Amino acid sequence: MSAFISDLTIIVPPNGSSITTAGTLSGSPSFELNAFGGGQATNIPLQDAPQSTLGFALGLYETNYILNFTPLPPPAPSEKGVPR
Repeated sequence: MSAFISDLTIIVPPNGSSITTAGTLSGSPSFELNAFGGGQATNIPLQDAPQSTLGFALGLYETNYILNFTPLPPPAPSEKGVPR
């Protein structure tokens, strides 16, 4: 039996300027992370889904390593001085 697996570490520095995501994911399906701050949402794609049915099925038995660094937008003027 297969299952979707994710084991991720998400690091956000105290100033909220970026997100670093590291760890493992199942080879299927696609995975994304949504971060909220700076007055807006930031979508961070971590992995695209395989394009074929066979690729999707095989991906259920694979584990992929993810290492992603994403800068985040600065806080909106009304949020300056408010900790994230």
